Amino acid sequence: MQMKLFTLWRLQETESGTPGVLVPENSWPLCLTLERKWLNNKPFESCTPLGEYPIKRVVSPKYGDVFAFQNVVGRDDCLIHWGNFWQNTLGCTLLGSEFEPVMNMKTGLIQDGLKDSRKSFDEFMAYMKSENEGKIVIRKVG
Repeated sequence: MQMKLFTLWRLQETESGTPGVLVPENSWPLCLTLERKWLNNKPFESCTPLGEYPIKRVVSPKYGDVFAFQNVVGRDDCLIHWGNFWQNTLGCTLLGSEFEPVMNMKTGLIQDGLKDSRKSFDEFMAYMKSENEGKIVIRKVG
């Protein structure tokens, strides 16, 4: 079986993080993404640098069965998981279905974020089925 290949197209950074679109090779977009802003690859504070990365299925103590970016220079534990806001990630990639104002249950405030993140994450994991690895190319639009 051939390894699954994705392109993560990053859009313009906003106050609410770095939105993007995750597109499987030769297919329609699978889901939207949200990451922290680019902060010179600072661990736990920056999105993953642009480039090509293997991804590998791992078990996270917090998120369970997820995929992790491999070979990110100067970084560990860059995961693909669920979450609604840039504050829900320490340099990982969040998945969702729409960008829109969402109620932040921790603060009680409405904040720009991702809708249906857990559902989108589950769809990504179903797409990967029994695959244990793949590859993501991160590019910036424009």
